[in-house]
Amino acid sequence: HDALPISTLHVQRRSDLARHIARAEAKKMELPMAIAIGAPEATVIAARAICPHGLDAFDLAGVLQQNAVELIQCGHSEAPAYSEIVIEGFVQPEAHPDERPLFDYNGKSHGHAKTYLFEATRLMHRDEPIFRASALGKPGAEDYQVHEFLEELRLRNAGGSRLWQFVHSLFS
Repeated sequence: HDALPISTLHVQRRSDLARHIARAEAKKMELPMAIAIGAPEATVIAARAICPHGLDAFDLAGVLQQNAVELIQCGHSEAPAYSEIVIEGFVQPEAHPDERPLFDYNGKSHGHAKTYLFEATRLMHRDEPIFRASALGKPGAEDYQVHEFLEELRLRNAGGSRLWQFVHSLFS
């Protein structure tokens, strides 16, 4: 059969994704994953927050937009319903291609990230999808503004804000 599209995935050691991959790796199973492009803004902002254990970014996004995030069932995982593009596939936990040195969009080296293989199995998209890009990397750019917003809400430090306590109370 035709080869599947493959990409590498760089994962920070202390991220939620790293914990999910570790569980899959312990079970010697691939990890289903959906990558949402053009998801609703609250979902994009919440994805950058550090969620306390037991809560996820969709919980926070629901609070930010004052309405639960509607999810669609993909073949093996879920994705935000109003995403422009969804790429579904599997992370191969035991495959670790060495791509060092790793550099982010700022040109900073991140040799501490682990690299995994992501095999795409399906691509879904809206009619005439919009590929939303971001200006990144310089003070005043979108990533700086989102991080400053999260800092103001104290959401870059898990569990350290009254908002997180409120969010936690909604889902406890």
